[in-house]
Amino acid sequence: MRQLLPLLHRSCLGVVGGRFDPPHLSPEILAYLEHHELLDFLHPLYLEDPTALPEGWPELLADRHRLRLLTNALTWRATLELCTALTTAGIPVVPIKGMALLHELYPANQARVCRDLDLLVVPEDLERAGKVLIDGFGYREDGEESLASLRRDDQQVHVLYHAPPERTPLTTLDLHPALDVARTGLDLPDWRPRLRALAHPRAEGLQVLSPEYTVMALVLNLRRLGKVVSFKHGLDLALFFSLHRDTLDWDELLCWTAENNLRANLLLAVELAARAEVRVSRAVERQLRRAVSLPRRQYLEFVLERGFALPPPGMNAQFLLTQFLVHERWGGLLDLFLRPSPLRLAKVLGLPRQEAVRLLDGRGRPTPELIVRVLSALRSGRDLSNRSAAQRRGTPW
Repeated sequence: MRQLLPLLHRSCLGVVGGRFDPPHLSPEILAYLEHHELLDFLHPLYLEDPTALPEGWPELLADRHRLRLLTNALTWRATLELCTALTTAGIPVVPIKGMALLHELYPANQARVCRDLDLLVVPEDLERAGKVLIDGFGYREDGEESLASLRRDDQQVHVLYHAPPERTPLTTLDLHPALDVARTGLDLPDWRPRLRALAHPRAEGLQVLSPEYTVMALVLNLRRLGKVVSFKHGLDLALFFSLHRDTLDWDELLCWTAENNLRANLLLAVELAARAEVRVSRAVERQLRRAVSLPRRQYLEFVLERGFALPPPGMNAQFLLTQFLVHERWGGLLDLFLRPSPLRLAKVLGLPRQEAVRLLDGRGRPTPELIVRVLSALRSGRDLSNRSAAQRRGTPW
């Protein structure tokens, strides 16, 4: 099965572009594609030979594909409508993540999974933008990931809004005041002077981040605490690097990641793209490898090997904490437990937020129960939510 992975990853890239000879797929491979959020791309490729799929799957894939296209079309319409309204109100705004990539990277098969709508504004406009969403479009601010909680918790990355019923299937909108949460020494550049028009006939004048700032956003989004690395993001990076191969300013990216201790994060992005056989220049790869310490390269290799294994990894503490150490130094892990934020703790350890709150005492410090559960999970390979044990695998630490 291990020898199948490179072929499978190439096939995933071909799935997106619609340019490969569809192989016969087993239920195990289909489960792998579902785990990496690529299943919705498959339907058009099996129209001529549905017998290459297990029984019942052609109909399922057709339904999944149609629903994804409808969801993305409605979310795109909401993106244009909301960005126009915010801009008219004098609030600079750009879509980020899924909706910013959909038309540029996936013109032939727009079935990329986009779970919600992410909009970026500057911090001083956050409250005004929320008022436009609530008063003008009927959105409802979330009770937990609210504007008030964002001001209290420096580990909250966005304000969450729930869409009114008439906007189904769009259910949630994330309003971001920055590309990442506040971190010591992290310099996030002003994105407003570097916007570009999205080159697509349906863009209707919509602007998006510059290529360099888009890569910064994708790199920071890989710090998805509590979530297993996904090949969907590897495809985003591979397609973006390929599309902007001749214009992307790698010197700027290397300088920015060096200044912000993000070289390991950029190396992870480069390695993810390489899984789809899109490589950046050897000089960039060499410079990144020299700049990243051996232990962090080992953590990174472990995360890639396990994250793309067949079967996919469970959400166990060993994997999640190793992944955390790709993105943060050991001091960050210490800070997680000495100065824990319920939201950050929940994401890093794969816990429901209310469970994370319960595992902290009245002064916000870890309870003995939390410490015991973490140590037990690391020894056994179980996850921290007391779900069924994941298959134990060794870690590099």
